[in-house]
Amino acid sequence: MKTAIIFSRCLSSVALEARQDTSRQVEYLQLYATTNHITILKIFQDALSGS
Repeated sequence: MKTAIIFSRCLSSVALEARQDTSRQVEYLQLYATTNHITILKIFQDALSGS
């Protein structure tokens, strides 16, 4: 069984305004994991860190 974690990060307010927020990244990665029979163990999200 394959396992993984997701770490999603969005560093700029411009990216957030362009709808490239972490939730969209997580949705894509969860779909990828499901398609490839990968179990997600944990999801980490970090938005606008270091600002």
